[in-house]
Amino acid sequence: MLSAALYLFGMMFPAFCLVGMMTFLIPLLLLPRVFWWHGYMWGTITFGVHTSWILILMHQKALGMQGYFFWMLLVTWFSCLSALWFYFFNQYPIISTVLFFIFMTNYSLIIGGVLDGYPLCNPMVALAEYPPLLYSLYWLRDIGYLWVLCGFQIAVVTVYQAPTKLSLICILLSLVIFLSGFILQKKDTDVHEVKIGVVCPWWYNSKDPMFVGYRMAHDLSTIAQKHQNLDAIILPESSFCWNLYEYDLFFSIWSESVGEASIILGSHCLQGAITHNCAFLLHNRVLAAKYFKQHKMPLVERSLYVEQWIGSLLMSHQGESEGVLPSNSDEWVIGNCTYQIFICSELFFESKKVKGLPILLLWNDTWLCFDRMRYVARLFIRYFEQKYRVRVYHVSTLGHHNFKYYDESSCRLYR
Repeated sequence: MLSAALYLFGMMFPAFCLVGMMTFLIPLLLLPRVFWWHGYMWGTITFGVHTSWILILMHQKALGMQGYFFWMLLVTWFSCLSALWFYFFNQYPIISTVLFFIFMTNYSLIIGGVLDGYPLCNPMVALAEYPPLLYSLYWLRDIGYLWVLCGFQIAVVTVYQAPTKLSLICILLSLVIFLSGFILQKKDTDVHEVKIGVVCPWWYNSKDPMFVGYRMAHDLSTIAQKHQNLDAIILPESSFCWNLYEYDLFFSIWSESVGEASIILGSHCLQGAITHNCAFLLHNRVLAAKYFKQHKMPLVERSLYVEQWIGSLLMSHQGESEGVLPSNSDEWVIGNCTYQIFICSELFFESKKVKGLPILLLWNDTWLCFDRMRYVARLFIRYFEQKYRVRVYHVSTLGHHNFKYYDESSCRLYR
């Protein structure tokens, strides 16, 4: 279907997002009538391609037929939701489209027993390729912006078929909303004088904690010598994939490697048989602060309800947790600036309150399998910045980041 092709084109090739996201409803609106089975086909094509990274992930994790079966169930469920969308599309094109994407991005995994959605399918994520397009998102929020996006395409079709003054006004107002950011949005400047360096964990798949610990010390020393007077050096989520408290001998080694700089480290801590994702702030050989991740990633850190019938698909060795550990404050002072700490899915699932502070995001992009989907995830970060009007400084396990200070030798494989 042309509509599905346009949507996927805009999502998979964000440079052409204006072609895809601004037109994908038009083929549906030009049809005399759409049927529910059109929607099922739309969902099968769209989400079969869009979630193919999950299928590849299941294969890489050697989960066998139960992994493939889960992916087929997921695509089937998403296709049923799009069939429901098309069922109401003829009478309520805007309302049905807005509700469909709000439900998909926020609640579509409820069938698996978790109150999460599939946030990467949000049309506004693709539009984040050109951030000023989303300038008005801060006021309109998701519902309002989707309403404008749908209304614009309906008005275009109306002008094509039988122009009216109302449809022309709608197009004009929509263009004002879309383009105002190119005039009103201030140029992105880094107002903070905090110097934060980056070390990328090219050792991520290593099974030897001692090797990783000493290699970290070497790379920390390298970047500290290359960039003088750093306030902190940050390493992404799961850079040290073992219980950090069992390897406290490295605290002094790492601190000596960076001098007066602090170390922001994504690591793990063990409670009982459960491993939890954490961020640690190490300064002068002492753990100055720690933060426990407050959102469990479906399939990776917690199971879905459907796994009772098809078998466990938990794809990490962290074990399943009934909840999250109570955390200390997520506000950390680095240099002369206070940051809010986010760990991976906390930001992508928008699971906690945004306080308006600059954000330090530690995340793991190895799960996404395709470079194309990793880029979509980075577009989501831009979308998040526009939605909440905050600056997000991020670093990923595969070396994608937006910091100024880094060591090319540790990031050379990924940039």
